[in-house]
Amino acid sequence: MRRLSLPSHLFSWIAERHHIRCVFDVPSEHKGVVPLYFMNPNHEANPLFEGHLGSRRSEDGKDSPLFTSWKLVTDSVNKNLLFKAVQTLVNSSRLVKNGSVHVGAHFPIFRDIQFASLDLFGRALLRDALDSQYDSESNKLPPKIKEILPIQDHPLSHVTRACRKVFMPLDLF
Repeated sequence: MRRLSLPSHLFSWIAERHHIRCVFDVPSEHKGVVPLYFMNPNHEANPLFEGHLGSRRSEDGKDSPLFTSWKLVTDSVNKNLLFKAVQTLVNSSRLVKNGSVHVGAHFPIFRDIQFASLDLFGRALLRDALDSQYDSESNKLPPKIKEILPIQDHPLSHVTRACRKVFMPLDLF
């Protein structure tokens, strides 16, 4: 807290049970499912991503499903059509087993949308607007789909959104 010159009572003002963590992503730590932002073509020259990007093209020369999802999500965010982005990620992780619908292994939907968008658009992305829009757009999902989504795919709480506004100075990009 000293680095930001914030009062020490800020922790109790926000919420007693919320903690602040600064984290970073290491591409080599991802096994199996990879974050959507790895598909950004701008990472091809970055040695950190070497061998961890996955294939953007299938053997027949078509775009891979993950790369297609990245393009649809970033294009949807750019055009302010967030419901299409949410729907794309839900559909890409949806599985049908024994006649019932389940959600397969995936990164949190909002996190994938946010990180892919921040990675591509940088500071031009209005994060608070994205938070609000995800909240309203995710409520448009059919009830049967909403009930099978894990807790990490639910919209952010108001406390979490308030914390993000207060700690914006921690952004390092």
